[in-house]
Amino acid sequence: MLSRRTGRDILRLNAAAFAIRALVGAAVISAWLSSLGQGTAMRRVLAAAAVRFQCAPAGAAARGLWMSDRIRRNYPHHESSHIAWPPVAISNSDELRQEAMLGSLQALEPLYTGAFKKQAEAMEYRDSLVEDRQYSSSQIGIFAEEVSSQGQRRFFVNTYAGFAANLSLRPPGSHFYEVIAENRPCWLYFDLEFCKLANPYLDPKAVMAQFRATLSDFCAESGIQFDESTAVYFDSSTEKKFSSHVIVRRLAFENNRKAGRFVETMINYSRRVRSRDSRRDLMFVRRDLDDIEATSSVIDASVYSKNRCFRLLWQSKFGKTAVLRLQDGGSEVQASDPPAAQLLRTLASFVPESTPFVEHRFIPSDLKHEPRRNVLPAELHSQLTQILKGLMKYWDAKRSVEEGNCRHAPTSLKNVIKIKDAKYLVTLYNNRYCCQRGRSHKSHEIWFSINVSQGLLRQHCFDKDDCRRRFKQFEIPPAVLAQAQGED
Repeated sequence: MLSRRTGRDILRLNAAAFAIRALVGAAVISAWLSSLGQGTAMRRVLAAAAVRFQCAPAGAAARGLWMSDRIRRNYPHHESSHIAWPPVAISNSDELRQEAMLGSLQALEPLYTGAFKKQAEAMEYRDSLVEDRQYSSSQIGIFAEEVSSQGQRRFFVNTYAGFAANLSLRPPGSHFYEVIAENRPCWLYFDLEFCKLANPYLDPKAVMAQFRATLSDFCAESGIQFDESTAVYFDSSTEKKFSSHVIVRRLAFENNRKAGRFVETMINYSRRVRSRDSRRDLMFVRRDLDDIEATSSVIDASVYSKNRCFRLLWQSKFGKTAVLRLQDGGSEVQASDPPAAQLLRTLASFVPESTPFVEHRFIPSDLKHEPRRNVLPAELHSQLTQILKGLMKYWDAKRSVEEGNCRHAPTSLKNVIKIKDAKYLVTLYNNRYCCQRGRSHKSHEIWFSINVSQGLLRQHCFDKDDCRRRFKQFEIPPAVLAQAQGED
């Protein structure tokens, strides 16, 4: 992890580089670089400044000095290779800088814009830039590039203006996302989707019209001021799947946990209205081909988790060809706007300072993502270890009874979180069997809450639409408890 001291060293170099840029030209810096010794501190400072100017004669050497002298030591999981961003024409970025609220003395980009393999290190670097007052927290963000079909990503730190300027010069079809950081402001955003094969009767245009009406009606009933023209709509649908994103640029939330509560309440509202008005059925779909009833909301309520990656304009998922395109920018974004401006205006995480937040009685003022402490393997006492082993075998057996022996990989322990004495939350690998559905979920996982002292097990689902009951409770099998007590 980056220490405060080394983080400030990096930022002092950044500040020095920008100051030199104001005093001398790129040609002078190149001349000084050629006359100074390889190891001098002044050469390193000037090399950093040359990167800031994009000074071609000194660029390669400057980048090498920077990487070797600072980043390699402070960020062990950074990547030495950089994305070949097209050069940004700084002279043409004044309007973008102004819209992103960058000051006249602030650099368009931080000194280091390379990749981090670890999200935590990217966050540490972002925080150090803010703490040293190089940028405010509303000016700089974290971005991710998907690099494998398994969801592996690498992370970048940049100003919103700088990243938008760079990405706008790349052709469509890359795999970049913004990271909606925990406990940071965001605009209201939605992810809408359904399987067209499982819902052949649904017209996507009719579904979107019903979504617009539901959002407007819900805001009106809740006393929340909503202007339809400030909603921006995107589409990346295919022949098999309907997929749309929505960002409402005049409804900001203190964090995406609060945005998620707004969306959960809106989904519950749509269920109530549906019971009175059958025309609202368009808000509910069949998730899979074998679903009998349309009980799942077209709104995906799972995209409000910690540090959520949300796909950017003109980007596709890794291994896919469907690109997220602007469908209706309302009064906020026009297809004729410069590409960098379109990107900046479609970021859910770019919320300028002093933007008022949505407040309502159904959103607790202190609602946020709470840190939870993972239980390390060494902290699992022998009785709990035996109970977990027994429960994994028990859940394997329940799945086999319902689905047959389909050569599933054995269930294994993914994570254990201790919430109170003798109470734990448990997630699993290789088992999504849900007792509420009577079969395994295809994409969503399950989790357990275990009360060891009472001998109770509750199975929960992350899929709140398909499994509207909060949990299904069981007694921990006596044989499992007996074996655990014998081992203790």
